[in-house]
Amino acid sequence: MLSKAELDNWDKHLAEIVLYIRLSPSSRTGLSPLEMIYGQKGQILYG
Repeated sequence: MLSKAELDNWDKHLAEIVLYIRLSPSSRTGLSPLEMIYGQKGQILYG
């Protein structure tokens, strides 16, 4: 969730929001959009 201050600049957080959506599994299928397209789970690399 974005805080009130971050909501004013939502467009600067769009890439993070899209990543979250692409990695989140669907309640119906249990698969994320990334898994449906590429057949493997996505992961976030921290570096």
